[in-house]
Amino acid sequence: MHDHIKHGRMKRTTDTSTVCLRQNDSMKRGLMNPGYSLLILLVSAFVVLIAACTGTSGKEQATGRQTDLPLCDIKGCRGAVFSSDGRLYVYDAKNGSVREIDEASGAKRFLCLSPDKTAAAYLHSFSIENNHTTATKIGVYEIDSGKTADLVLDENLDQLLGAYWTSDNTIMAVSHLNPSTDMCQAFDAREGRSLFVRAVGTLYDISPDGKRIIYYFTPHFSEAPLIPHLKISGVRTEEPDSDFSFDAPVYEAGHPDDRIVQACFAGESRILFVEYSSAAYPGYKLKLADIKGDSTEVVSELPFDFAGLDMDNIIAMEYSEDRSGLYIISLDADNPDAEEAVINLREFLVKDSEVISVNTVPTGLDVSYGHDITINAGHSNDIIITDVTGSGSMTERSVYKYDGKKFSRLPSDQEVSTEALRMLEEYAGKSVGAPAALKIDKIEIY
Repeated sequence: MHDHIKHGRMKRTTDTSTVCLRQNDSMKRGLMNPGYSLLILLVSAFVVLIAACTGTSGKEQATGRQTDLPLCDIKGCRGAVFSSDGRLYVYDAKNGSVREIDEASGAKRFLCLSPDKTAAAYLHSFSIENNHTTATKIGVYEIDSGKTADLVLDENLDQLLGAYWTSDNTIMAVSHLNPSTDMCQAFDAREGRSLFVRAVGTLYDISPDGKRIIYYFTPHFSEAPLIPHLKISGVRTEEPDSDFSFDAPVYEAGHPDDRIVQACFAGESRILFVEYSSAAYPGYKLKLADIKGDSTEVVSELPFDFAGLDMDNIIAMEYSEDRSGLYIISLDADNPDAEEAVINLREFLVKDSEVISVNTVPTGLDVSYGHDITINAGHSNDIIITDVTGSGSMTERSVYKYDGKKFSRLPSDQEVSTEALRMLEEYAGKSVGAPAALKIDKIEIY
């Protein structure tokens, strides 16, 4: 069949006018001969049927080729971003293309995808400062458009501990400054600009849009103890037009022996915090304050003292305005005789006149590791907890949920089966012309 088609194309290149005349002549004879016309119709129908079958077969073959592509068996997977030997690549599972992200020389360290899976962040432009190798830039790659942006780290962030997405559009970088202080720099990742740089003693919470933080700061060489206080970036800032500036306190405790245990945002213009007062009983109070202009105003305070809850070891706290729910993850001792502490999640109901303990569940998180935990109360019924362990680019991120009864780990979209990873390594190696399969060291699918 295919040989006949090729031959027919060759005939048409000889003498088009002769072919047309012969076709016209044949048509005239066919009109005068009913039997001939019927034969022509039968042949035409057969040709159409064969063409349809051939087309269907071609589609099946194309679909077959697509089903052989790596990661095609993962439901909803459009592709993946992965790193190999200091290079960064994006794989499109729809058309099977593999290309390198940012072909400039120098090593790249893949951080992670944005929460909405539309952009990838990575470290690059490494330098050695005080015998410490650190990145000086964070690259951002938008998957659909292919657009890249560089976030330039402030010179004070020369001992980078890590960088992570705080919202779909913002990234926070954290660097060690001295034994009691870290440096935090926030970026608008899509616009490629710095939002602020702050010296932070204790970072309590990041706003839902990722653009503000609640923190506590004490100068490393302070001559006298400072009264515990809270600061919020962008509120009561001494140099509002400067990226690197100092925020004035928005709240101060009454005495140097008092403590501010933990704090979190409670909506767009409110904060919630736990304070210990050395002059009151019970000593712990849960306070709600409105952010008003360049300061805060405490609008309510409730006793907050619960058996087994180690106030000095609260890791993270989040408030859900929709549910009036307060969620705390802390390192606790289940009872005074316990040899080792455990990490618990505690749920409270905050009413006008009291705080009610609703539930306490063990998380199973390893107490021997340091945990950087964020809690997202959102609008769904489940509470989502993200836990990052490690530092720099050597971090592991796990996601859990609390459904009101139990604490459980969610399957990670970073987890690709060994066989699927092997297939992608071989496929990617051939696609980029590598002499052998690429060895993937970190991958996230989108």
